[in-house]
Formats: sequence, C-alpha cells, structure tokens
Amino acid sequence: MIEGIHFDIRTDELKAHLEARVLHHRERAAFYEAQKATFADAPTEQMSNDPVQGLKAAGKRHLQQADLFAFMATHVAANETYRLSSHDLSTLELVPQR
Repeated sequence: MIEGIHFDIRTDELKAHLEARVLHHRERAAFYEAQKATFADAPTEQMSNDPVQGLKAAGKRHLQQADLFAFMATHVAANETYRLSSHDLSTLELVPQR
C-alpha cells in the first residue's frame, strides 16, 4: 500500500531546478534594487507607507531565497532519486505557490 502522494525527481533534475531558482531570485532582487531609484526624489514621507522600505524588504527576501537555493544546489546527493511530497514541491518552488 502506498501512503500519500509522492513524486520522484533525479538529482540532476533537482540540481538544475535549484540553480535556476538561484538565478531567478537574484534577478528579482536586482529588479527591486533598481526600482528603488524610481523613488530617489519622491517625497516618500508623505506616503502612507515607504515604498523604498518595501522594495528593500522584497529584495532581501529574494536574496535570502537565492542563498537557500544555492546552498541546497551544492548539497544534493549525487546519483540519487529524491522522493518529494506536495509540501516539498511547494517549498522548492517546483509548483506555483498560492
């Protein structure tokens, strides 16, 4: 009897995916950093929330995710098959988060 739903993924597939997520999150962090320049001369003190702080926070979250995925990519066991749960698929960003 099989309990629950699990998905198997080979090391090479997982590593390639993790490396792609590193690039994605680094690109997003760079995007948010560039967007901060949009508000360089804006009177942010008159806004209900500081958009620059929001952009900084978003960039920081993406850099943290990039670091996490980079760590995972360098620590997957070679020539293995990983059995992933639906939670793992979400955490590893193999499926869209809702």
